[in-house]
Amino acid sequence: MASLEDYWNLIVPEYMPMAIIGLLLGFVVTTQTLPDASFLLPVLSVLFVIAGYISYNAVIDKEIDVINKPKRPLPKRTLSDKDAKYIAFFSYVLALIFALFIDGLFFWMILIMVISTFLYSYPPVYLKKRY
Repeated sequence: MASLEDYWNLIVPEYMPMAIIGLLLGFVVTTQTLPDASFLLPVLSVLFVIAGYISYNAVIDKEIDVINKPKRPLPKRTLSDKDAKYIAFFSYVLALIFALFIDGLFFWMILIMVISTFLYSYPPVYLKKRY
């Protein structure tokens, strides 16, 4: 049975602080102010895009991870491909829902992030091999 730690390790939270810092710097540079509590929505939206991307990519890279990262949840078989795909799908959906509460431009930016991160790993397109 999968543990919360398995799900946590699936999304590789170590990748997330850099995204938050980038979002924060972009906000400060463009507005010349520090963010207030409403900044939590864009942060959550971006973090869910990352969680979706990492979860889906883990499914595609599972065979590589058996060698390179055998302690990840999919190579260890503590989570299934289906589990990871569900996490990816719901993470992407949550990212888009949070983006809707911000504004139209931010929603479109998040939608582009969702599509591009999905296509990065999606086998027929596999942007990973192209760029």
